[in-house]
Amino acid sequence: MAHKIPNQIAWLTKFLTLSPGDLVATGTFHEGLMPVNAGDTIEIEFANLGRAKFNVKGNSPRKDVPWLPGKNQPTPPPGGGMHIV
Repeated sequence: MAHKIPNQIAWLTKFLTLSPGDLVATGTFHEGLMPVNAGDTIEIEFANLGRAKFNVKGNSPRKDVPWLPGKNQPTPPPGGGMHIV
């Protein structure tokens, strides 16, 4: 995994407060999958707990090209603000 779980939780809690019982879903990037866009639905299943469905909201530009690490990079917005991975 590119980022350790404690680092991910520390970053996340800069933006929201986690409460006991909250779940933080993480994962790895699988080459060739399409990016997540506003309007998409993400479903995850937890063993012995059930399935959760999330509707993605946002106002960022739609991303239609699969991201391939080290092969293609998104076009930076005017004025920068994006880092290369």
